[in-house]
Amino acid sequence: MRTFYAFHINEFYSSMYNDNPLKLYKILEELFYRRNYDKLNTYRLYKQVVIPFNKMLCNGYMTKKIRLCYEYFYDYQAHYLKKKEEHTKMVIGSIHIKILSDANYPIFFNNIHELDTDIFICDFDNRDYFWLDKIIKIYRQKEIPIVK
Repeated sequence: MRTFYAFHINEFYSSMYNDNPLKLYKILEELFYRRNYDKLNTYRLYKQVVIPFNKMLCNGYMTKKIRLCYEYFYDYQAHYLKKKEEHTKMVIGSIHIKILSDANYPIFFNNIHELDTDIFICDFDNRDYFWLDKIIKIYRQKEIPIVK
């Protein structure tokens, strides 16, 4: 089971760390582990790097996009997707979107990408990080053959 955190990075940090995501990951990792003992200052630093999500707007958007999927349900706190090959839970917070999944590429990534292009994904347990738009491009190229 993997735990992904999706952050909406502000334009300044996005342009600065677009080619060097390791430094951005280290900043977010420091803030993530620091929040347990210095909540007020951590929140202030988060607001410099991360643009907060509009929870109500994001929950409505996700519900509208996936509501026709029969394996999907929403309980006003979390979105659940249970398929044969994937079990995923997504919780939308104001600072980040938390996704618990047994897949390396959850289906919710496609919908999060439609919210904005400056989305940075971190898996702090496995020390994995990436810009979502770059992974979407790679994933789509593998899925749709360019040359026949």
